[in-house]
Amino acid sequence: MKNFEESIADYNKAIELDPYYAWPYASRGYSYYKLKRYDQALSDTNKAIALQPGLHWAYIYRGMVLTSITQYDGAIKDFGEAIRLNPKESYAYLWRGEAYVKQNKNEQALKDFKTASDLGNNEAKEYLRSKGMR
Repeated sequence: MKNFEESIADYNKAIELDPYYAWPYASRGYSYYKLKRYDQALSDTNKAIALQPGLHWAYIYRGMVLTSITQYDGAIKDFGEAIRLNPKESYAYLWRGEAYVKQNKNEQALKDFKTASDLGNNEAKEYLRSKGMR
């Protein structure tokens, strides 16, 4: 946890230097997410998206937060937007699959896990192997 706290301090400095650069907000949001500080994570990922709507990682990070607070429809929407922005980003498919699993939408989840696996995502490959699918 200490590394994420240190990362937040570094991102704070980056934001002070350039408050209009989206990446430090997105990355600090991810750090807040890892610390389960979801309100702050949402605030930062929202800010990153407002500054740079094409930053697919900001949508992925926000979707991860939304999944953690059981807002699955919003999470799925964010992962879908990340996929629209970067269709080769395996983590967007992986995490959208996770959100689908939480909603018991197993066919959609399986499709996303397969796509993530095909894109080289090892977590998706392991999930499929654990289910006897690959």
